[in-house]
Amino acid sequence: MRRVGIFGAGFGLYGYLPAMIRAGADRIVMPSRYRETFARRSELQPFASCIDWAESDDAVLHGADAVVIARVPVQQPRIVERAFAAHGVRRFILEKPLAPSPAAALALQETLRASGSRWRIAYVFRFTRWGKSLRTLCHATEAGEKAERVRLQWTFHAHHFRHNLDNWKRHHEEGGGVLRFYGIHVIALLAELGYDDVLRSHMTGSPGQPERWSAAFSGPGMPLFELEVDTRAESTCFEVMADGGGRSHVIAHLPDPFAEVAGEGDLDPRITPLAELCRSLWDEQAAPVAWYGAALDLWSRTEAATLAE
Repeated sequence: MRRVGIFGAGFGLYGYLPAMIRAGADRIVMPSRYRETFARRSELQPFASCIDWAESDDAVLHGADAVVIARVPVQQPRIVERAFAAHGVRRFILEKPLAPSPAAALALQETLRASGSRWRIAYVFRFTRWGKSLRTLCHATEAGEKAERVRLQWTFHAHHFRHNLDNWKRHHEEGGGVLRFYGIHVIALLAELGYDDVLRSHMTGSPGQPERWSAAFSGPGMPLFELEVDTRAESTCFEVMADGGGRSHVIAHLPDPFAEVAGEGDLDPRITPLAELCRSLWDEQAAPVAWYGAALDLWSRTEAATLAE
């Protein structure tokens, strides 16, 4: 029986709960303090029979053989250590960023690697249709045309700015902000594709609360990749364009990165790619994700280039 513990009463509930059940989990174990929040989410009530409520975090860990951690980044390493020490859990789904900073993320990644654990990080752009198209256009094939330059523009008004919330998602030092919370999605995808160098990186916004990020990346045999992310924009748009052969090709022109994913009722559309990620946690034939290290290195290089601006 697959018993999955979930930490996080936000996306842990409305994202990972249905995603894990879709991915084949038999039971979901969660802290009983989430009961009230769960009860307010009408779209989640069909999953009520799959939940076992536990009185403490340790009870969640004791009752699970895999754990999802969707909490504040600084808490992820602490929960992993508790899972190791007290209960021997060795399967994890971790949210991005892995930790508040590249250095802290490296330490956690080394801990996971040394323990022999199986883990996945919630980099889910790779499961989108446009992400798969980008992979094709960034690599030369006999049948296809390779791009010379790729441009990504992502503009929206982040929830914490729109509602004037002073939470961790707006603070760079806590693992939030345009680069660490949003841009890390793009960085991970670029690292998987083969990008390894940062040509430029610049953030703007109030001190410690970056709102806009522009950057350019390169890699061996890869097209130039330029991006702009604005989390305090008036307009909402996610666009990816590829230039090559004297013409431009639209890879994506969407309201947001997941708009092309077909939702189910009132459930969050991100559940579909998330379930694909969760399913891989149980695939015994799947190799360790080699590019996670490259993603962490590219994140570190990006931050170093940003500081040098």
